[in-house]
Amino acid sequence: MIQEIDLLVGHPRTCFLDSKRRFTVSAEWRGLLGASDYIYVMPDLYLKCLNLLSPEEMKTRLAGLRDRKFSEAGLGNALRIVGASSELVKMDPQRRVRVCDRLLRFAQIEDKVVLAASVTCVQLWAPSLYPEEEDVDQAALAEAARLLEI
Repeated sequence: MIQEIDLLVGHPRTCFLDSKRRFTVSAEWRGLLGASDYIYVMPDLYLKCLNLLSPEEMKTRLAGLRDRKFSEAGLGNALRIVGASSELVKMDPQRRVRVCDRLLRFAQIEDKVVLAASVTCVQLWAPSLYPEEEDVDQAALAEAARLLEI
């Protein structure tokens, strides 16, 4: 039996931020982000973008914490850094999201944002920083598949 897995895939979308600096998550991606009205926003660890994570995805990413010992040196500081660098935001009924100014500044997002599917999350990019690909880069795809072991 094949288990259905919701994956965030598809073409990137560019949205304008409204006067309150909100953007709208498409209905298609909204459904894939889960049933909750809340989503997590955190900076990417290596790229100059933000990641929108469903509560389920955030739980999956943090699942290993349950196996860690609280006496482990540096764990408390690491948890503080991740917590302080992240934000829990509520989507309004129109699927609009308002990310705090500190995170928008990190990603250099001003009046427009590129929403890009990243399989397990949605990435938020400043249009000037988004690595645009017009054609399929087969070598990059092969390297990504190798790293992901798929």
